[in-house]
Amino acid sequence: MIEWLLVGLPVAATALVFSLALATDPHDLILRRITAPASIEQRGYPNETLADMLNNEVSRIMSEASTLHRENQIEIGTDDTTADQFANILNVLQPIRATQRLLGMVNHIADLSIVEHGDKSIAVHLRVLDGDFSGTLQMASTTAAMSPFEDTLGEVAAQIVGIAEPYVMAAYLYNQGAAGSAATMAFLEQWLPAIEPADRPWAYNLLGMIAARSDAPSMAIAHYREALRWQPDFALAYANQGRLLYDQGELQGAIDSLRIALGLAPDLAIAHVDLAQALVAEGSFAEALAELERARTLAPELAQTYEVQAALYEHAGLTERAARERQRAQLARLRQPRQTFYDAM
Repeated sequence: MIEWLLVGLPVAATALVFSLALATDPHDLILRRITAPASIEQRGYPNETLADMLNNEVSRIMSEASTLHRENQIEIGTDDTTADQFANILNVLQPIRATQRLLGMVNHIADLSIVEHGDKSIAVHLRVLDGDFSGTLQMASTTAAMSPFEDTLGEVAAQIVGIAEPYVMAAYLYNQGAAGSAATMAFLEQWLPAIEPADRPWAYNLLGMIAARSDAPSMAIAHYREALRWQPDFALAYANQGRLLYDQGELQGAIDSLRIALGLAPDLAIAHVDLAQALVAEGSFAEALAELERARTLAPELAQTYEVQAALYEHAGLTERAARERQRAQLARLRQPRQTFYDAM
């Protein structure tokens, strides 16, 4: 196969192809081509700009899907890197791409086509293929162009993330708020068979969080247990199970589960806060304050830390201290508006 790909290339060029192929980072997806009519470029959207905008939209989704516990990233390759430009000059970019695909360095290939119809309406067609040489179609979609055009590329970027990293897309949908829970559940159930085994515990943990938010505690517990079946030392599932048990009034079970989570991941700030809440309910105030201090050290912008401490001070009749803690909570929310960043997901 490799010899066939490199037919007609001199030995030196063959060595160069392999060197450039191996020097390029693996990609989740290669944006192979963008085709668009001249009218799109005249509107200020040449192909290079479209590629950059699409990359920016993917990066935005990645950022909003990431948490303190997992930084998500999708590598999208285009033909504008220094190595690619050099390869273009030497006219060996196609063999390099083929070599990368053969070596398993590319998971998906995407083609984007923008079409303008006679009535001036615009449609964006996206095709995503397997990164190997089978040419298996993974996704084909058509999106009617919206104004501004960035909105359309945002939708296309979401489709790309969904096919390249289903768990990441589910986390993004979840972080959009309660209104997105049903959409997240439907998305995860659709794509669960395609999620990599390493991501299965994360997916079931997220399903558990959605079920808990949807007031389905039995289903949530089942999902957390499934996450732990896939990964018995998965601290996030223990932490979320502990929070759910606390909400259900099962105080000792909550404390036990949260202590297991922190034994596995002592830096899990949200679990320290949840454990503090359970300890307050148990009447162990000194231990609760110690847990809150640990959380404050690990995540200074986690507003819930100050809110729980305010409630503790209020219970003790220390109203001035409680007021100061609430002010700190407000400041933390200003500094980090997306508090879901600290969730156990």
